[in-house]
Amino acid sequence: MNAPVIVPITLDVLLANPALLKRDDFRLWSYNYPVMSGDSWASPEPDAFDLDDNNTLPGPGAYLHWTLPRSLRVGKSDSTSDFPLIPNRWLIVRIYRDPGGNNVRQSWILEADCPNVKQDNNWCNFIISETVKNNWAASNDPNRKNFPLAPFDDNGNTDTQSYYLNMGQAFEMPGWQEAYPQNMFMTALGPGNEEFCGYMQFNAGVLSFYDPLNGVPETTALSYMVTGWYADSSSDILATGNTGFTGEATADEVLSALNWDVAAQQSAGNSNITLYSGMSFNLPWDKNASTPPANDELENLRADDISVCVANTGLEAFSTLVATQLEHSLDQQTTIELLRAFQFDLLPALNNKNGHQLIAERIQQAWFNSKFGGNRWQIVPASNDPQTAPVTKNQQIPDSDAAWLEQLNKDQQSLDDALTLLSSLQWDLNAVWWKYHYAEANYDPQDAWPGVSSDQLSPYLDPQNADKTLGLVLAQLKIVNALLPKVPQPRQGIANSQQALQQGINDFAQNKNITPGFVLKSVAQPRYWLPNNPNILISGISPDPLVDPETALVVRLPAQLIKSFTVASTQIDASTLGNIIPALSDTQVLPANVQDIYTEFFLVDPANAAQIAVKTGLSQQTVYSTMQAHDKTAYNNGVLPQTDLSEWRQKWQPVYMEWQLTHIAVPFAWKTSPGDQHSTPNWSFNGTDYEMIASPQGAQTSYTVSGRAALSTHTQMTLGARLKAYARQYDDDALNDLWDEINKTDQWRFLSQELAYTNDYLTQRDRKLYRKPHNDSFNYENQTLKFSKVMGYYDTTSIPPFDTPSFAQGQVNAIPAITGGGPSPYPFHQIRGGEFYFTQLAIYDKFGRRYDLIQSTGGGISDYHSYPLMVDSAFSIEHQLSANITAPFQVPPRILQPARLNMLLADYRDKTNILGLNTGVNPVCGWVVVNHIDRSLLLFFPDGSNAGEIMVMAGTQGSHVQWTPPPHNNVNTLGDVTSRSKQLGAFVTALTGKSATAFQAFLKAIDSTLWTIDPLGKRTNQDLSFFIGRPLALTALTLQLKLNAQPLQSQDWPFPTGEITPNPNIPAMEDCPFDIRFGDQASQEDGVIGYFKNENYDQFNCVVTPDNSDNYLQQIGPLNSNNGNYIQLTFGDSNPTYVTVLADPRASIHAFSGILPIKEVQLPEQFVDKPLSAMDITFRAGPILSAVQLSDTANGTPPYPNALTYLPVSARYGTWTWWQSTVANPGTAEASFSWEGFTLTKATATANFNRYPISLHDGYLQFITDQDPQ
Repeated sequence: MNAPVIVPITLDVLLANPALLKRDDFRLWSYNYPVMSGDSWASPEPDAFDLDDNNTLPGPGAYLHWTLPRSLRVGKSDSTSDFPLIPNRWLIVRIYRDPGGNNVRQSWILEADCPNVKQDNNWCNFIISETVKNNWAASNDPNRKNFPLAPFDDNGNTDTQSYYLNMGQAFEMPGWQEAYPQNMFMTALGPGNEEFCGYMQFNAGVLSFYDPLNGVPETTALSYMVTGWYADSSSDILATGNTGFTGEATADEVLSALNWDVAAQQSAGNSNITLYSGMSFNLPWDKNASTPPANDELENLRADDISVCVANTGLEAFSTLVATQLEHSLDQQTTIELLRAFQFDLLPALNNKNGHQLIAERIQQAWFNSKFGGNRWQIVPASNDPQTAPVTKNQQIPDSDAAWLEQLNKDQQSLDDALTLLSSLQWDLNAVWWKYHYAEANYDPQDAWPGVSSDQLSPYLDPQNADKTLGLVLAQLKIVNALLPKVPQPRQGIANSQQALQQGINDFAQNKNITPGFVLKSVAQPRYWLPNNPNILISGISPDPLVDPETALVVRLPAQLIKSFTVASTQIDASTLGNIIPALSDTQVLPANVQDIYTEFFLVDPANAAQIAVKTGLSQQTVYSTMQAHDKTAYNNGVLPQTDLSEWRQKWQPVYMEWQLTHIAVPFAWKTSPGDQHSTPNWSFNGTDYEMIASPQGAQTSYTVSGRAALSTHTQMTLGARLKAYARQYDDDALNDLWDEINKTDQWRFLSQELAYTNDYLTQRDRKLYRKPHNDSFNYENQTLKFSKVMGYYDTTSIPPFDTPSFAQGQVNAIPAITGGGPSPYPFHQIRGGEFYFTQLAIYDKFGRRYDLIQSTGGGISDYHSYPLMVDSAFSIEHQLSANITAPFQVPPRILQPARLNMLLADYRDKTNILGLNTGVNPVCGWVVVNHIDRSLLLFFPDGSNAGEIMVMAGTQGSHVQWTPPPHNNVNTLGDVTSRSKQLGAFVTALTGKSATAFQAFLKAIDSTLWTIDPLGKRTNQDLSFFIGRPLALTALTLQLKLNAQPLQSQDWPFPTGEITPNPNIPAMEDCPFDIRFGDQASQEDGVIGYFKNENYDQFNCVVTPDNSDNYLQQIGPLNSNNGNYIQLTFGDSNPTYVTVLADPRASIHAFSGILPIKEVQLPEQFVDKPLSAMDITFRAGPILSAVQLSDTANGTPPYPNALTYLPVSARYGTWTWWQSTVANPGTAEASFSWEGFTLTKATATANFNRYPISLHDGYLQFITDQDPQ
C-alpha cells in the first residue's frame, strides 16, 4: 500500500473532576430524532433554555473532542449537500503515570459508523437510510447485521425510509478486528445538523470520546493521542480519478484542491490514503481535589469585564461598543464614524461635504437582507467595442425586435408574479400537510384545543378539491410550467449551469430571429428586502482560533515524522526511550505508520521528561525545557505537526449562544373602535425612519422569544486584520491609535451573533428541524406525485406540468410555530415594531460548559433588570414601555416579509408603459432651465426642442406670470405644448395661473436646491450656470409598495378549517399608510428639486424651505417633524401612484421610507445626452445697435445669410445665433410675422461706422450646446 499523508487535527480535552462538575453549569442537548416519529411529529430540537434535557455530564473523567480539517467540513462549491466522507476509525490512546512514574497505556478503537451495542456513554443520536440498513443486514458483522433499528413510522416506514439509532461504538484494545470496512456513509453533516462536528453532544462516539478514567490513580498526569483513518481506502479524501471526491488525477492535485501543502514542499507522489493525528499532553488529574483544574479559560473569563451591545448589524454593534469603551481616550462620535467608514470601505467619503450622509445611507442599507426580485430582458449590441460594433449608446433596437422583446418582458413579469404566488401557496401546503400529520398523531377528541382532527384537514390535501390547498398549488404549478417556455430556459445537457442558461438565452433569441449584431441580455430587477434580525456583539470573549481559509494546511509524509531529538548534544530516539514507551498492542490490525505516529507522540510529550532524564542522566529541567519549547532545531530530520503542541490547559472556546428576549409589541396603528375607517398611528415618520409616539395605543402584553445559534467570529476575522493592515500600509495615525486602543481594552476578542429567527417567530414560523415529506405521495391526473415535489423542496426529477423551477425551489423552510396545548406562544405580526429586552443570555463551548451573561434570576449585575446592555443609536429608546429595566432597546416598524418600493420610470405619453417592460418608453416629460439673466423659466420638450418661456410680465393690473412661445418655432399656444407633452403643458398652465410671488419663490427653490447638488456630469460649460441654471428633467415615475408573496397570515389553529380572527383594533398591514420622502438636501448625489403628485400641478412639493408662494410650494417633510408632508402608500394599493419629479438628470432620485432601504433611480443617458445637445437656450436681448453684413463663408455655407456684429462671444462650447421677428407688409391686411436668424460676427477692436449700415435690433440670443467639444 502507498505511504499515507499525515494530516494534523486539533484535540481538545475537558478534564472534569468532581469539583468542576459541581462548580460549572452545563448546557447539554442533542437532536432527539425519535420524537419525529409518527407517534408525535415533534421537533427534535429543544427550545433555548429548555431544561427538560439532562444537563449533567455522565461523570468525572476526560472528555475528548477532535476537530476535522476544514476541507473535510465543507462541501463542494456548487452544492449544499455534497460533502466528503470523513474518517470512521479512530485509535484513542491514553497514557498515565503510575505511582512509580512509569507510563501505562490504555487504548480503544472507535468505530464512528457502528451502532452502539454496549449502551455505554460513547454514542450520539443518528439517522440512517434504507440503503445503509440493507447494507448492514447483508453484512457478516454481528454488531450491524442484527442491530434492532427503529423505524419512524409503523406502517412500513414507506414515507421516510429512515431509521433512528444510537451511533458510535468504542472497543477496547487489544481484541478489536476490522469487521465491516465497506459502504462508508458518514460526512461532517449530521442528520439535519450542519453543526454536527462542533459540539460534543452531537458527535459523541463519532468525533468525541468520554474516558471515565477507571483504574487510573486519583492523582496523575495524563496524555492522549487520537489517530484516524478511512476503513475503506477507496473512500479516502485523497482518492484520485473520477471516483475521488475532488476528481483530480494525482495526489498532489488533490492536495492542492483541498488547500493542503506537504511540508518542505515535498510531493505526495502516488499516495492515496490519509492518517489524522492529534495530541494533548500532561493533563493534571486530581480526582479528589477541592478545586477544579487550574489554568481554566472560563474561570479567567468570569473575572474579566464582559460587554454586550445590540444593533442592527454586528459591525454597528462593534463600532458602538468600542466607541463607548474608549470614550475617555477617544472622541466617541469620531470613533464610531471612523470605524463605520472603514467597515464599509468609505474612508475617503469622510473628506466629502456629505461624507457623513453617505455613510449613514450605506449603513441603513445594511439593515436589510435582499432577495432576488425577478428578471427583465434587453436587446443590446453584441459588443460595446466601437471597432467591432459601431453603435452609439442612443441607438434604438430594431423595430423587428421591439415587439417580441416587449412580449417577452410581459411574459417574464407574468412568470415572476406566478412564482411569487406559488411560493405562498407552497408554504400553505407545507403547513397544512404538517398539521394533518401532527393532528393524526396527537388528536384527542376530549381536548378542547386545538379541536381539529386529521379528518377535517384531509380535504385540503385532496388534489381533486380545486379550491383547497393542494388543488391551488397544482393549478399554480400548471400556470408556472405553461409560462416557462415563453422565456429563455437553460439548454439541456450542459453541466455548467451558467453556460447552460447563457446558451438557452442565445437559442431563444435565435428562434426569434434577432437582428444580427444584437444579443438578448438578462437584467436583474430591483431586489426585495427583508429586515435583519437584531445582532449582538460581545467583547472580552476569545472565539475559536481564527484559521484563514486561504491559509494552506501543512501535512506530512511518514519520512517527516519526528523520530528523535537532541538535548545537550545527546540524541534521544525510540531506542533511547526503551520501555518508557508502552507497547502498542495489535498493531497488525492498524494502518501502517500508526506505530511511527505513536513513537512521535512520546518524543514530543513533555510529560515524559522525568523518565527520559533518568534514562539518559540528563537534567530533568533541561530535558523538560527542550521538550516543552518544541524548537524545530532540536528535532533531527523531522517536521513538527502543524498543531498546538503546548501542554494541556482547560480551554473554553464557545460554539453556541442562547438568548431569551421579552417583547412588547406596539402596533403600527390603532383603531379606537373596530369599525373605524381610519386609524391613529403609533409611529411617526421623521423623514428617515419611524419614531414611537409618547403614548402608543394597543401596546401588547409582553411575551418571550428564545433562540439559539452557532457563534460567529466574523467581526474579528474581517475587521481586526484589515484595520491593522490598512493602518500599516497607509501609515494612518488615527487608525493605528484606534487599533492599539482596541487591542489594549479587548485584545481584539469579540463575538458577533445575529439573533437568528427572531423575525420568524414574530410571524409564527418555526425554523427548528422538522419532519419534511419524503416519499409521501398522491395520485393525480394519472401520475404519482410526491408532496415534497409539489411543495418545492429540492428535487431534480421532472414531472411536467408540476415542476418548480430549480431557482425557485427551497422556499419552504419552516412550519407553523404552534402547539397542541393552546394558542401559539408567539402572537402573529405582519409588522415588527416595539420594545425588547434580554431576560437570558448564555454561551457555551463544545463540551457544554456554560457562561451566563444575563440571568432571569439571582440579582447582581447579571440580573436582567439591571444588566448594562449597550444599545446602538438606531435602537435607542425615547419612550420606554418596560418597567425596572435598565437597558431595553426599541426596533422601529419593519415589514416581516420580503418587500420593495417599486419606483419605475414611466412613459410621458402613457404612464402605464414602464421602462424595461415596454418598448419606446421615454420618462422625460420635458425640460426646465432657469434663466438667471431674464429671471424666467425656459421650457423644452422631451427631445430638447424649445417649448417657450415663463416669466413675470408687467401689465395694467400689475405683474402676472405669462408663457411666451419660443422664437422661430411652430409652437404658438399652450395647447401646442400640451399636445406634445401633457405633463409639461399641465405644469405650465398651473404655474402661469400663480402669482408673481409664487413664481419667484419657485425659481428660488430651484436655485437653493441646485447649490447642494454636486454631479455636473458632462455639462460642457460650467460657467454657463451663472447665466442659466442646470437643465432639469420633469420625470415621470410610478410608485408602489409590493410584497414578494401574498400577505402573511397566522397559521395557528384552527386554520385552515376555520378563520383566525385578528385583533379588530389593529389595521391589516395592507391598509396601513407608509410615508415616502423624496429628495435629500444633505446629499450631493441627490438631484430632486421637488415633485407633483397624481398629476396635481397646483402644488409643488419642494426639498427646501420655500418663500411665501401662496401655498403653491409645500416643503417635503420637513425632516424631524411630526405629520410631515410626504407621499403615502399602502401595500394594498393595486394601482401605482403617479409622480412627476423635477430633478437634475445627472444626479439620482432618492426615496426614503424607513421600512425599506433607500431607493435610488437615475435617468439613463439615452434620455439625457441627445436632448441636452439639441437644446437651444435663448436670452432676451435688445434693443441693440448693430451692423448687418454677410455671414462668413470661410468655413463653408453659413446657416443664415446675414450676420450681426456683436460683442465677442466664445464658440468653444456651442453655437451662438441671433433671432428677431420681422413684419412683412406692415400696416396692411396682409401683414404677417416671421422669424429671421443671423449668425454672429465678433466686433472689431476699432469702430467703423461707414462700412456697413447700422440699425436697431430687438430679439433673442440663442445658444446651442455642443456636448462633445473638441
